[in-house]
Amino acid sequence: MKLLVLLIGGNPIANYALIKFFKDYESKDKNDLFKYDKVVLIYTNQTQELSKNIKNLNENIKFIDINLENNARDINGIKDKVKNKLLELENVNSVHLNYTGGTKPMSVGTFLAIEEFSSSDINKVFSDISPSNYKLYLKREEEFPKEGNIAQSVNVSIKEFCLLHGANIKKLDNKNSEFYNTKFIEYLLNEVKNNKDFIEFWKKDFKDLKEENWKVKLQFLDLEKISNNKLKKLQKFIKGIFLEEYIFYVLNGLKDELKFTDLAWNVVIENKRKKEFELDIVITKGYTIYVISCTTDKRAYIKQKAFEASIRAEQIGGIGAKPILISFADKKITEKTKDEMINYAGKNSFEILGFEDIKDIDKLKNKIKNIFRV
Repeated sequence: MKLLVLLIGGNPIANYALIKFFKDYESKDKNDLFKYDKVVLIYTNQTQELSKNIKNLNENIKFIDINLENNARDINGIKDKVKNKLLELENVNSVHLNYTGGTKPMSVGTFLAIEEFSSSDINKVFSDISPSNYKLYLKREEEFPKEGNIAQSVNVSIKEFCLLHGANIKKLDNKNSEFYNTKFIEYLLNEVKNNKDFIEFWKKDFKDLKEENWKVKLQFLDLEKISNNKLKKLQKFIKGIFLEEYIFYVLNGLKDELKFTDLAWNVVIENKRKKEFELDIVITKGYTIYVISCTTDKRAYIKQKAFEASIRAEQIGGIGAKPILISFADKKITEKTKDEMINYAGKNSFEILGFEDIKDIDKLKNKIKNIFRV
C-alpha cells in the first residue's frame, strides 16, 4: 500500500492540489514519487473542518484520519500518535510525506514517526512545495517537476476554492451584461475621470434621476423605449459596475493566453456563517486564486477597498490568495497605497492599478499580462 501523508494547516489548497496531482500520477523518471492508494490527513481540532472539506471534494479517495486534537506543538506526542496509526496499517511499501502545511512540530513529529515506523525496504519520500516556483523540493538540488510546476499541472475552480473554505457560490456571471459595448465604456471612462459630478449625478435618487435629461451623450445605447426597471439597471451599471465589466471583458479576452482555469465577475459568496458577500472579479489559475476589487473612487476609499479585497481574497482562498485593486486613482496614490499594504499590512502579493494603467486598453492588457505571468 502506498500512502500520501499531508499535514493540514490553515490553508488547505496545497494539500488539495497534491491529492489531485498524484491521483493518476505515473512516474516517468527516477524520483521515487508514486501514485497513492490512500491519503493520510493529519490535522488538529482547529483544522478538522478543512480536512472534512477536502474529503467531501474527493469522495472517491480513500482517506486515513489522524486528529492531533489540541496537540499541535508536542513533537513527541505527535510522533507517537502518527507512528501508532501507521503500525495499524498492513502492507505499507511507500510513504510520501509532504510537509507544506501544518506547524513545524507537526512536520518534525510526523517525519520522526515515519522514520521509526518504516524499515529499510520501504520507499520514503519527503517533499515541500516551494512558494517561489510551486515545484516540489525533494532533496538537495532536486526539484519536481523538471518542466513546469505543480500549480500549472492542477486546475482548481472557483467553486472548489469556496467549498474548501466552507463557502458556497450563490451567483456568478461569466459574460458581459446587456449594457456593455466598447464605445460606451470609452465614454464612461473619460466622463468619470474628467467630470467629478458625473457619478454623483447617477447616484441620485431614482425618482429625481427620471426627471433629468440623462439620455444626453448616451447615444451608444438604444434607450428610446427604456423601462423603469431597465433604467434602474443602467443606473447601477454607470455608478460602478461598468468598471468591473470592462476589466472582466479584457481578462476574458486574455483567458486562454494566460491559461486561466476559471474566471467570473459579480460573484456572490455565502460563507460558513451563512452571511453573503460580493466579489467583483475572481480568477483561478492552476491552484492560485486572484480576487479583484474595482472602484471608481479616485482617493477617499482606496485604502479601505484595498483591505477589503485582501480580506475577501483570504476568506475564499486562504493566505495564498492574491488580491488586486483597480481604481481611478492617480499614480501617486496607487503607489502610496501599495507601499502601505506591503510595508504595514504585510500583503506581499498585493497589486494595484490606477486610471493611467486602465484608460488605454492595450496598456491595460500589458499590465494584466505582467501580473499573471509572474
